[in-house]
Amino acid sequence: MPIYRFKCRDCNNEFKGTYNVNETKVECPECKSHETKRLISRNVGISYNGKGFTKAMKKAKKTAHKVVEENGKG
Repeated sequence: MPIYRFKCRDCNNEFKGTYNVNETKVECPECKSHETKRLISRNVGISYNGKGFTKAMKKAKKTAHKVVEENGKG
């Protein structure tokens, strides 16, 4: 299961956990409230490894990171 980040609406506690996608009520570990919302993660790691990826794909990834860093958005 993926790891999700949550924020409690009652106590503003931010926490992480592995939860089923179908779970609608997640309990805050601090105040035990079910008034939580899932946060959107900004960092999603993508790895171009394995038999299905070519050297050109790996090079394109490195070039894209370099362009983002040069533009100040990385």
